[in-house]
Amino acid sequence: MKLRFSLSRTLKVQDLRIPVPIHWTPEHGTHQLSAEKALRKWPTEKGWAVPAEILFSIHIEPGVRGSASGTLTLCSSDLERANGPDWFALHDAYRHSRSTFGSTLAREMFLLPEHPWNIQDVSAVIGVIPRELRCRLFREAYSFSASLRRCRLLHVFLSTLSPDHPSRDLTKAMTSNRHHLDTTFKSTHHVALSSIAKMTLPNVSPGHLQERLPPATNGACLRG
Repeated sequence: MKLRFSLSRTLKVQDLRIPVPIHWTPEHGTHQLSAEKALRKWPTEKGWAVPAEILFSIHIEPGVRGSASGTLTLCSSDLERANGPDWFALHDAYRHSRSTFGSTLAREMFLLPEHPWNIQDVSAVIGVIPRELRCRLFREAYSFSASLRRCRLLHVFLSTLSPDHPSRDLTKAMTSNRHHLDTTFKSTHHVALSSIAKMTLPNVSPGHLQERLPPATNGACLRG
């Protein structure tokens, strides 16, 4: 899924963590990405590959055209899935000690944010009691409720950032309480969703890329 975005003002978002891999492609303006690990340049040298569940921050500034634009691609073949969670994947991840069950659960929650997730149903499918499932998530530094809240809030953020995000009843329902969303998102990422909505532009025009990389190995920057 390709989500184009165009901004009229500087945007800084800290500590994003998306449960599926993404490809960030800048077009206009200055784009800086910093992450908890070095980001791999895309083979075309027109962006960066951000692995799933990697903590990263973005800093975007408009260029000489007066805007900053680019594309955020969600790299997952299951984004259009409509037949419910992949219960087999969840069961398999839980039963294999080397698997990170928390990341698998977060991915499923992100792919299906509208699903009525509850810990009792997931525990029953896996064949454990909810307490055991909570303990497994705790050992992996995850939380059932926190993961669900993060995944649903990410979809609201993406729909605010890009007009290409598919319209979802979930997003519409969550945006009805804008003050609560602003407070929640700002406390974690230091920017309100309402301010992002004010700086977005309806169209993205193509442009020429000029690459300038900073010396740090855990950050990246492109200007155009």
